[in-house]
Amino acid sequence: MSRSGNLKKYLLIIRLLQENKSKAPPLKTIQAHLQNHGFDNTSSRTLSRDFQALQAEFGINIQHDPKRRGYQICNAKDEDLSDFHQFLTLLEMAERVETISQTLQTTRTLSKNIVFEHNEFFMGTEHLKPLDD
Repeated sequence: MSRSGNLKKYLLIIRLLQENKSKAPPLKTIQAHLQNHGFDNTSSRTLSRDFQALQAEFGINIQHDPKRRGYQICNAKDEDLSDFHQFLTLLEMAERVETISQTLQTTRTLSKNIVFEHNEFFMGTEHLKPLDD
């Protein structure tokens, strides 16, 4: 999977855990959430690797809480959460940039298929710029 795809998956996991702090969602809920957003066939082993990658790369510790029977983000008591919130903001910005670039690419691809008919009654069309790249 691409780096941006991984970042999107990480952001989905983090958002789900942040939104459900009191519930600690179980593994099946996390898998269903990812599947609803286009990440099919996410096994428990894959999620375990994702949790390890989040810990190793970004310092976000996701652990299973046996009392609550679900997963939660575990931050140290003395850890500065401003870095964590800045990281979330950065991930969200990366997601937006990817969405914009995909939209531009789609628009560029579709514009090659648009053909305007010629009509002798249109006046002033010679002043329009061509749509070529």
